[in-house]
Amino acid sequence: DAMLVRLARVDSSPRTRTSMASAAPTAHVARVRALYRQGLRTILNWAVDREVFYVEADRLRTAFEGNRHLTLPLEIEKVVADGEKTLAQMAHPDPYT
Repeated sequence: DAMLVRLARVDSSPRTRTSMASAAPTAHVARVRALYRQGLRTILNWAVDREVFYVEADRLRTAFEGNRHLTLPLEIEKVVADGEKTLAQMAHPDPYT
């Protein structure tokens, strides 16, 4: 019992809560950032000129901003996985690299 009480105190300390809370979203943030950048590169590969790129980049940004409110890890995982699937389908056969 005393051990459980000590563990509960350790787990409820602000330092532990902050580090555990910030560790989980960091992976999602990095994955979403990478997906966004890959999306921009894919758009650039398909764009005929800069005006087309700007319009499509705005659409991509709007789509990402529309999902910014998501907080549940399972929802985020589903949306990111769908985005990665879409990105794979939209890949250019001969990218500029």
